[in-house]
Amino acid sequence: MEGSTLDTFDWAAIAASLDACGAATLPSLLDAQACDEVAGLYGPHGPFRSHVVMARHGFGQGEYRYLTIRPGAYPWQNHPNAWRPAHIHLSLFGPSFVTRLVTQMFFPDDPLIPFDPILESVPTKDGRRRLISAYDHNVIEPEFALGYHFDIVLRGRKATPFEEPR
Repeated sequence: MEGSTLDTFDWAAIAASLDACGAATLPSLLDAQACDEVAGLYGPHGPFRSHVVMARHGFGQGEYRYLTIRPGAYPWQNHPNAWRPAHIHLSLFGPSFVTRLVTQMFFPDDPLIPFDPILESVPTKDGRRRLISAYDHNVIEPEFALGYHFDIVLRGRKATPFEEPR
């Protein structure tokens, strides 16, 4: 691949900066100015109707709030009349794309939850419970949208179950 973009990388520096898992630690995707520019799009009536409050409590912890249409159940042909319950996939990225964690958030009143083989593959009842959001009347958008609360815990006894990396 002579003359390609790959030739512009400093491969010795990248190799020297591998983390404990052997992944390259790359610089941030966006600098502070670019983040401020994107945040400027999130006015009270901005195009996204959502907000992100990063590092509110220090050490990278934060609160994410977004508004979306609640998804519906869908057939997935795993077996006859198999349906996935309504859920939202959530991805969290660490210092690089290879440190991505993926989980799913389910809704508490969905009658399909007990029949979902993916949710049932979580080995403990407590782990499955942590993947189900809780209705939260304090975060609703009046006369517009219901609100749900979902905590993601990265480590420890109460860690949110994540999909295994592929």
